[in-house]
Amino acid sequence: METRENGEIQLSEILQRINHKFTSNHIGGIIKRLYPNITSKKVRNQNDWTKTTVLYQGISFKSPLEKFDKIQEEPPYLHFLDIPKYGGADIFRIKVTEKEITMGYFNGHCINGNRLITEITFFNDYKYEIKLSGNKIDLKKLQISSKFSLTQCSIINTFNTLKSLRLCTGIPEREVSSLAEFDEHSYVKEYRSLSNEENSGSFFYRFHSCLKCITFLSKLPYCVKCRVLIKRVSSQTTPGPTDDETLDLELNDRDHEDMKIILNKVLPNCPEKAKLFLLSQSQNLNSKPRARRWNAEVIKLV
Repeated sequence: METRENGEIQLSEILQRINHKFTSNHIGGIIKRLYPNITSKKVRNQNDWTKTTVLYQGISFKSPLEKFDKIQEEPPYLHFLDIPKYGGADIFRIKVTEKEITMGYFNGHCINGNRLITEITFFNDYKYEIKLSGNKIDLKKLQISSKFSLTQCSIINTFNTLKSLRLCTGIPEREVSSLAEFDEHSYVKEYRSLSNEENSGSFFYRFHSCLKCITFLSKLPYCVKCRVLIKRVSSQTTPGPTDDETLDLELNDRDHEDMKIILNKVLPNCPEKAKLFLLSQSQNLNSKPRARRWNAEVIKLV
């Protein structure tokens, strides 16, 4: 703030422009000490006419605080052609023009003996795209922004995103299901390895619509598209009776009497009502759902 003959500032406006939780009394006292020659009076609050505030006459804001804060926070902007300088030693230039800049990065993976290159292209409309072996990666599905700004921090972060991408490995050959159900053009078989361990790789299968990359939070090394190639393992290793087969087994009166004899031998001291409950339960388990009934004596126990 500065003294100005025709300047006026409302106390409510000062409180809005500062971030600290000062009371109006604190601010008013500071202003009076800093500018002892100014005058003040009570007026209606310009933001809420149902309330009053203090109007200080003889001072004004030197410059709008919003604009001043914005100027202070804005980092220095770079020239578009300066982008390659911030890629680092492991990123190389492929194409540089005033409209777009393409840089390459060896991501450490090999397919069929060939090193994989991840490419990033910056466009002068502040957008970028990433390609893996010539195929564009859908950054939106990876929850990654495709925009950048011409600041050193933004450019470095964008290059770090390029280096941090998690590639979809595909499905290991031992985990792949029978390929007879798939069209031969719907998948591809690859020998994958790390660039520094080319002789210790394995065969992997990728689906034709592979996303090429996986999200940073994914617990699996392959994308959702390639997952369809995983071997389907049955939950039952040996066939068992079906529901229809078990429902057809019902106890007759002779079975009922046999159960009573068994219970008397196994549980000689068991109360008669408990035995009755077990017999009813056994009959229900071996009856069709609509035929299941509790014995009247069991119902009385509830």
